[in-house]
Amino acid sequence: MSSVKGAYNKLLLLTSSRLVARSNRNDNLALARMVERSRLYKPYYLYGYEKTQWLPRTDLDRITAKSLKAFIAYAYGNVPYYHKVMRERELGPEDIRTVEDLTKLPILTKELIRSNFDSLVSNAIPPQKRILMKTGGSTGEPLPFYSTQEADEWIWASMLRARTWQGVLVNFRKVGVSAAIKERDKWERNEIYYSAFDCSDKAFGRVVQEMTAFRPQYVTGYAAPLYLLARYLKERGIRGISPYAVETQSEMLFPYMRESIEEAFQCPVFDHYGCKETTIKACDCSRHEGLHVSVENGVLETVKDDEQVVGEAGSFLMTDFRNLAMPLIRYEVGDSGKMSAEQCSCGRSLPLLESILGRTLDIVVLPKGRVLPGEFFPYFLNNVSGIIQYQVEQKAVDRITLRIVKSPNFREDDQRTLLSNLSDFLGEEVEVNIEYVGHISLTPTGKQKIVVSHVKL
Repeated sequence: MSSVKGAYNKLLLLTSSRLVARSNRNDNLALARMVERSRLYKPYYLYGYEKTQWLPRTDLDRITAKSLKAFIAYAYGNVPYYHKVMRERELGPEDIRTVEDLTKLPILTKELIRSNFDSLVSNAIPPQKRILMKTGGSTGEPLPFYSTQEADEWIWASMLRARTWQGVLVNFRKVGVSAAIKERDKWERNEIYYSAFDCSDKAFGRVVQEMTAFRPQYVTGYAAPLYLLARYLKERGIRGISPYAVETQSEMLFPYMRESIEEAFQCPVFDHYGCKETTIKACDCSRHEGLHVSVENGVLETVKDDEQVVGEAGSFLMTDFRNLAMPLIRYEVGDSGKMSAEQCSCGRSLPLLESILGRTLDIVVLPKGRVLPGEFFPYFLNNVSGIIQYQVEQKAVDRITLRIVKSPNFREDDQRTLLSNLSDFLGEEVEVNIEYVGHISLTPTGKQKIVVSHVKL
């Protein structure tokens, strides 16, 4: 535990230049006390996270119950939707005192959010403090929601805590593989970003050359392109890019992917789970026995047949304590997984997410050995107006079907532009057929799989 606290203190020094400037000596204890008094954004939240992760599980459960009661009272008093829902069920804030009591409340689906959007907004948060955002749409149509700057600070503090588990500090040279179509060059800030959607040999050749010169200490990004980059390195016998850690996110990390990435980069791989619309995140530590859930930020339920379950697969429902602009209670994320009944051998009492199911976008295999991560399509198609829902299906390397549920304002010009822009990424040799449909069929488990490939990688 002392080594983790040491990493935390170093991280704290690096993340709070204002505090460092006010400190006359490099004294970690004095600095920590300054943070505790100051409530200066991420450093203050991070200091709290550092303490709560080591509490006995019973103490952590008491903190969760206390936060839940306060949050339910806030939602009842300030959010018209929850006031109405609870009154209809003859419930008051005093009736929701434990995580188990949450089952008295209905599940909040994406459809309910869309149809009750205005009544889900808190009256207590002024309009100028609300930040309008939307989900990435990897499980279907993008969802708009409001958040706040403070909620974002809580997210980053929990992420910074996870970085201490990985042995990563914020001044490390970082390479990110993200959804940005245009690469962002931040050499002066010790950061370089590459597009996750150009996985050609030519692109990887340039990326490897630049990474070799840059010598990153930390690599983070989508699981699929990092796996493909690892394959590229292994096939060519390229060694020497050896960061302290690699963090994967946004996609399922399968064991064969983890093994390949660790072998290519000669470092441990850490997985991360989260969704954009809540502050609840989960990351694994150096023991890799599951993903620690940031329960300080809210409740993650796994529900099967309307009952909370542990040790077996269930749908994820999230109740987020931190976003006070648009509180989400029992929000159905669209993913599923299994919570572990065990505690990690690292000693942290944070609950463990044993496995994640249902977050899979197939990799699309293109002619001439090119590949395209499935995450490309949500990023690309969510910015096209007039599309309500879609599904991409690949039946051959040179043939893709795009099914679209269109709105009335989708025009013929939009189709021509869409096909032209897709051709730029897929290549002219790939035939794209558009089918207009009334709805997108769900999988047998009730999920919407939006990228399906029948071509083996």
